[in-house]
Amino acid sequence: MKTFPAPAIALIGDLVASRSTDADQRRQIQDRLTGLFAAAGPEDGSGIASQPLLTLGDEFQALFTANAVGAGAVMTQMAAIVELARPVAVRFGLGIGGLTTDLKPQALGMDGPCFHRARSALKCAHDTDVLCRLETGTASTDDLWSALAAYALRDRTRWTEPQREAIARYEELGAWNKVADELNVTRGAVSLRQRAAGWPLYRDAWTALEQGLAQMATEKGGTS
Repeated sequence: MKTFPAPAIALIGDLVASRSTDADQRRQIQDRLTGLFAAAGPEDGSGIASQPLLTLGDEFQALFTANAVGAGAVMTQMAAIVELARPVAVRFGLGIGGLTTDLKPQALGMDGPCFHRARSALKCAHDTDVLCRLETGTASTDDLWSALAAYALRDRTRWTEPQREAIARYEELGAWNKVADELNVTRGAVSLRQRAAGWPLYRDAWTALEQGLAQMATEKGGTS
């Protein structure tokens, strides 16, 4: 097996209150996530160290490189997971640290501080009823990053379908006037949607989270 130098970013997550979700809807969400993870191969330069996968029930896990590219891949995967799981909310636990086992092609059967911290973070998120928690071993920065991430994700889960549709189109097209034309609505209507969703603040928060995660991965992850 291929060895992997410390540090790494482990991500473990699950669907919130999935047992109360309709069985057909739950299966559809699982199928969508399976498709997402199957396309997220650990290719060179992707930031993905091991292919994400569903593990037990509605839980999933993934492993990323602890650098700027890996941090970007983490945030991209989290956003995609949230979208594919709608209307069910998703809870995330992240951990930064080393591996004590060999790197495997899929994010299963590995061990080390990154996974221990991700598991602990997920439990803490569950116990405190928030949607995201990060553990790196430094409580002050962990708390700050986690609070912003939990707030951003809670805000995103509250977007209405028209708001979500407008923002998704904007991420594809890059201009609100193009979104209005695509959706066949006025530019004023599109502006109202993105402002009501709090899109500018959410976008800035998500960018700050990615930058902070990259910095912590580089600075903290290799210490244990």
